[in-house]
Amino acid sequence: MRIILATIAVAASITGAANACPPPPPPPLPIPDESSEAWQARVAAEAQASLVALQHQWWDASQSVLLARVERRDTVRLRDFDPNVEAPRVLLRPVHWLKGSGPSRRFRLTYTGMLSCGPYGGGEAVDGAVGEVFIVFVGEGRPRQESVFISLAPANVVDPELRERVAQATSRPSGR
Repeated sequence: MRIILATIAVAASITGAANACPPPPPPPLPIPDESSEAWQARVAAEAQASLVALQHQWWDASQSVLLARVERRDTVRLRDFDPNVEAPRVLLRPVHWLKGSGPSRRFRLTYTGMLSCGPYGGGEAVDGAVGEVFIVFVGEGRPRQESVFISLAPANVVDPELRERVAQATSRPSGR
């Protein structure tokens, strides 16, 4: 579910959509004579295939993709938020480059906006705990708030190619 909300938020931020989250599309209708179990399996398979395609698109759209560890958490008040609400902010350090390369310079991520379904910006890493590692997809330039378009917990990777890249990277020293 977090992946779906993150996807909606990324799409909204890219398209400049209004501050409302669209409802999810309805599930496909059952095929005549399809059992309830077969229909549920088909719906799950289609949802999985959509997530795989989405994660593959994130990879293709990224100049660089890296694993980054949360080093510190704090909070910040953002201009676009209610001044009485504090948003989480994390300090991340690159630990391994999966695509591209760059400095091991630390960078911060926080939310960048709010929709009716919740905050967006930065992806799952914004809610990460100190020591957790996330996959960070960077559009252009070095990793920073403006260039990161999504981050993802390794446990939420469904794209087999990306899962294999992460497994290979975490099974050997990064050299950084």
